[in-house]
Amino acid sequence: MRQLIIILTTFVFFNLALASDAIIRTDNSGFYIVKPSQQALKKLSLLNTEGIKPYFIDDDKIIFFSQMLHGATTYQHLLDDYNGYVLSTNKKKNKFKRWLFNEKKLKKLPVCNAIYTIDHLESNELLIRVNTKQYTQTPELWYWKKISQINKQGFSVPLDFAKVDSTDSVSIQVAFRGISQDIHAKNIADHEVHVLFNGTKIETFNWQGKTQYASEGINIPANLIKAAENQITFLVPKRVDSKNRILDVVMLDYIKVKFAINKEQITDGYGLFSDEKCRVVLNKNQFAYSTRDKKFAFKNIALSPDDMVYIGNYGSLQQATIKPMSQLNADLSETEYVMISHPLFIDAITPLADFYRQQGMSVAVVDINTIYTHYSYGVRELYAIKDFIKQTYIAGDGKLSHVLLVGDSSWDWRESKKYLDKYSSWANRTAPLTRNFVNQPHFAYKDDIQNRDFVPTGQFHSTDGHSASDNWFVSIIPEKSIKGEDYIPDIAIGRFTVATVEEANAMVAKSINYQTNAKVGPWKSRVLWITNADKRYQNFSNAIAYRIGKQGAVAENIFPEKMDGDNLEVQETLTNAMNEGDLIVHFVGHGGNSIWRIGPPDIKKNRDLFTLDHISDLQNKDALPFVMSMSCYSAPYDHPIADSIGEKFLREKDKGAIAVLAASWRNTPRQAFSRAVIDNIYKTPRQSLGQAILHAKRYYKGRVAVEMYNLLGDPALHLALPALTINTEINYANNLAKLRIDSEKFAGKVNIEFADKANKVIKKLQLQLSSPDFTVDFDLADDKCQQVRVYAWDSEQ
Repeated sequence: MRQLIIILTTFVFFNLALASDAIIRTDNSGFYIVKPSQQALKKLSLLNTEGIKPYFIDDDKIIFFSQMLHGATTYQHLLDDYNGYVLSTNKKKNKFKRWLFNEKKLKKLPVCNAIYTIDHLESNELLIRVNTKQYTQTPELWYWKKISQINKQGFSVPLDFAKVDSTDSVSIQVAFRGISQDIHAKNIADHEVHVLFNGTKIETFNWQGKTQYASEGINIPANLIKAAENQITFLVPKRVDSKNRILDVVMLDYIKVKFAINKEQITDGYGLFSDEKCRVVLNKNQFAYSTRDKKFAFKNIALSPDDMVYIGNYGSLQQATIKPMSQLNADLSETEYVMISHPLFIDAITPLADFYRQQGMSVAVVDINTIYTHYSYGVRELYAIKDFIKQTYIAGDGKLSHVLLVGDSSWDWRESKKYLDKYSSWANRTAPLTRNFVNQPHFAYKDDIQNRDFVPTGQFHSTDGHSASDNWFVSIIPEKSIKGEDYIPDIAIGRFTVATVEEANAMVAKSINYQTNAKVGPWKSRVLWITNADKRYQNFSNAIAYRIGKQGAVAENIFPEKMDGDNLEVQETLTNAMNEGDLIVHFVGHGGNSIWRIGPPDIKKNRDLFTLDHISDLQNKDALPFVMSMSCYSAPYDHPIADSIGEKFLREKDKGAIAVLAASWRNTPRQAFSRAVIDNIYKTPRQSLGQAILHAKRYYKGRVAVEMYNLLGDPALHLALPALTINTEINYANNLAKLRIDSEKFAGKVNIEFADKANKVIKKLQLQLSSPDFTVDFDLADDKCQQVRVYAWDSEQ
């Protein structure tokens, strides 16, 4: 069966979004398919998320109605502007008659005196954040305009009434959201908005709280409507309660304008209805479609209050773009590793797929557009990605163990101007009067890419608003122990947050080189622990360091004790330590501005601990660490314009980090989660990094960490843990330890460190070995010594 994907557009050769609901015609004589014969034409099915889509045939053309794409709970879709359909061939003829009205019955209805339509006016300009306690489903986060009492002139929107049949018929409905709640407003409403039409006040709205508010319909007085240049204005007045001036800030969401349309002005973009059941007589160039009944009419069409009817004209139909349906490998049952990539990066990611195939893994590289085609009719939907992953996992009876998403993400993907003031950083914080939102300073991306949304991410809605989460894609098998929505992952997942082919090439090269050409030496035994003077964070780090010290891991601590000066010495120490190399770098602390911060008391004197510029200065190509950034804002990779320390660590060519585990928004780091990740790395060294994080999340189960901490990097990568073990036999009477490296031959060096309970090194030795057996003399009488750590290496391992 041959299938074609149809993406709805307004012009033939350009992928432009539909401006409104429309009836469109697919022209089989052009583009990517051969015009079918009349017999084949009658065996075609048009499908979308609603099932079989009704259509009729005009000569050799198919004509069908296409609805503007909406979101599940929002007017505008959150990821796409294009609706999609699949056109496929059937063995049986379609029963077209079931899609046609019995128009004889319609003739009994009276002819409509007034035909109504609604103009929906909305513009997604400002993004707010909403606390999860205030909603049960994904709320509207995008708004048109912030309005407060400082806007003396209010906010005005022009209205076009050129198609209005009667000025007595015009009414409006408006939606707002309150984003302030003044504690002084005890005797009056939290919010008040005056509505002016052409300068005359026609209504006042009042409501309470930081909530959505949708008005009832408001009739506009006919005497206020002009022939042209009409406008509606929304004004928040200055108010006082008990001598206190009230702070009142609201967001405009949308305006709906209802009016009786001039019959001569009807075009196929207008949904039509009436206040009572009646009919419209169609001329010979017109036809109509009922969205309620899903049927066509050619002479008469019924209108009613509970249906939306569209009338089309044969001479002014919109074109649909037709694209061949890309093929998806039908058998992925043996697949262990799926790489889902934007088409721009397919060639760049292929060497990594080949590398793992050489290791014996079954790897599939899949174009994300192919997934959309097969699972959501060409529409960019998150569920399509999840459904594909789930189907592959189930088909292979759980063989699928790793997923890599290749492409950056952005919450602002439409072609609009992007600036920091456009996006709120805080959930439910009152917006300032003088600008849109309070935002933290940030490091901007250094490229000029306007749309970074190559592979969309899921969203976890916490008490601090939305945050990027790839975890949702791999939470596919419901857990009996979890009440409500399942969020426990079943597959290891990572992401290459790339926006250019060069970045993709760099990340692929990093992953391959790390696993084939990483230098040998004691850097593989070291874990760098970074925090500030806060004893809680220091104890947090020391406790885990001591725990893995039993596996021979050597702790390096950078705990700035004094919060004065410019921190240059600490920055230099940190840079030098990372250049020397560490298997793991663990930071816990403050993460404002998407960097590492030590929380100085004097922000004018102190500098941040580590920034994106410091990463650019690193020289650690042959000893890249796995970075665990346990703080706020370390990797909000869906931010349209703000770079982050997590992305920068991974993105830098031949430096930075091999992978990063970091949070996408505000959170409180938990020791138990860090411990679970590091325990899984050291206790099961044969598993991949992604599997270690997966098992840590499944064990820990704390939802914020599970959802908000994402792996940036290759989930199938294996960290450069020691390949051999050292067996120990201690003779306490003689203070001697006999050690043997688990190898028949060994000629290399060994580092021996004696550490106290705080992980501070008391004594350090280095020996040259010519055999796998050696002896260490130590003084057990020294009560300060709590651990002896031994690491050996030669020229190969």
